[in-house]
Amino acid sequence: MASSRPRDGLLSRIAGRLLGRRDQPQGSPPQARQGGSDTQDNYVPDDFRMAIDQMVGEDQGRFGIRPHVVSLVEYREAVGERWKKIADKVMLIAEGVINLHLGAGNIFSRQGTDFFILVFRNLPAEEARRRALIIAQELGTRLVGDQFQGIDIPLALAAELPMADAFLEDGRLNMKAVAAAVSEVRSIVASSAQAVRKPAAPPPAQARGPIATIPADLVGVPPDDPRWREFSIKQRKAADPQWQVLESRPKAPPVPPPPPGHSGYTALPITGTSKMNLVWRPTWIADGETIGAYKAQVLRTDSEGQTPMEGAHAYSIDDFTIQSLDRFLIAGAMRDAAASERAGNGSTVVLPIHWRSLAGDNRMELVAPFADLLKPVRDSRVVIDLFGVPDDIDPGRLAEVIAANRLLCREVWVRTRLGYSRAEKAAKAGATGIGIDLAELPPNQKTDDSTLLAWLDEYLGAANRAGLGAYVWSVRRRHALIGAVQTGFAMVNGPALMKDIPRPAKVLPAPKARFTLPSG
Repeated sequence: MASSRPRDGLLSRIAGRLLGRRDQPQGSPPQARQGGSDTQDNYVPDDFRMAIDQMVGEDQGRFGIRPHVVSLVEYREAVGERWKKIADKVMLIAEGVINLHLGAGNIFSRQGTDFFILVFRNLPAEEARRRALIIAQELGTRLVGDQFQGIDIPLALAAELPMADAFLEDGRLNMKAVAAAVSEVRSIVASSAQAVRKPAAPPPAQARGPIATIPADLVGVPPDDPRWREFSIKQRKAADPQWQVLESRPKAPPVPPPPPGHSGYTALPITGTSKMNLVWRPTWIADGETIGAYKAQVLRTDSEGQTPMEGAHAYSIDDFTIQSLDRFLIAGAMRDAAASERAGNGSTVVLPIHWRSLAGDNRMELVAPFADLLKPVRDSRVVIDLFGVPDDIDPGRLAEVIAANRLLCREVWVRTRLGYSRAEKAAKAGATGIGIDLAELPPNQKTDDSTLLAWLDEYLGAANRAGLGAYVWSVRRRHALIGAVQTGFAMVNGPALMKDIPRPAKVLPAPKARFTLPSG
């Protein structure tokens, strides 16, 4: 029996609308075609407003910069009532695409439910217009895929208008001017679509990679630039009077390097018999001195009776296993975090996600579940623990990935190795913290508590000098746990603190003074 797609399906309704069909039931009024949101939301974030106020007060800002609008009104009207269910995920995807192409020093703000305002402060007018069009084109493709290549009317529109028209004197967005700019573009597109009804050839693939928000001091600096070179103490003159040793404590022995070829991921690729489970590890937070965070921990078993592989030990080096585990962890973590938020727990959730998942081309497929959690909650109580970062990663590339994922959470922390913190590189790339997982230590780095604490003290010192916080996971011995807390780590967890639990729980008081060794 031949099957056909329902006429009221999402893709059918989009295709019908773009190709000129009118399948609305009789008596139902058509939706209003507006360039703004239904609620006419006029909220502008403080940092965005401050930047706009500064530019409007300058001649260059008033006359030389033109704000751009990326509108999803075509897509919103095409999907109809389904927009209310998918709006959050669509706007999250849009933020990711915008952030990939925005460029360093430029700003954007989400307005209402279906459009964004972009201001390219550091680009010529032609380049700014080109990037706005790229964002709109890529967004339309990501929303529907390849099924509608060649359709004349795009799903995302890009418009521009003068700075003086875009904002009112009190700093609020001029919704009428924005709606007029979008309506003008829609009229032009509709006229062109009526004149030409044949599919256009897909644009040739561009060789250059995506443009990301990179710190200003990294833009245009090649990897072999002298500024990336680490200068050693030997290059300082021994007689230099400014070179003084201020640290009088005994130095810890050097951290042994990991064995050659050691990657930390020894598991075999995932199979059809593999089973996964998600647990949460209570984490002590120095800020407030509480058990105030819960770190997601994936457990993997490949056969009956096998001891579950935890955390990074569940990962293999192949992309399929990495992305399968991360997809499972993100979806489950967002579900549990939403339940924790509804219960009023108010605790932070930490999501360890592999580098390949967040740096891959299909990143948006994996991070879409973040939209299940409201943005204010993500901005205040979600931390991404980025692990598996290559040691030789280019600083600019690291900055791209951190910037692209910063919109998903409160902050991004980078997991590094004991004895090789890469604190300065992480700080330049935009990370707010670094840390290590003691469960990933190779055999030659497993040592007694005193030596381990000395190594941790040096690791924390490197983080502090770079202006970063530091964490340590999987502490199994009480002496090491107390030492890590008293030394000054921002986050500490492990079996020595508390056992894993099925769901994130509420914030519990845990004063630092309680972490002391028993007398005698």
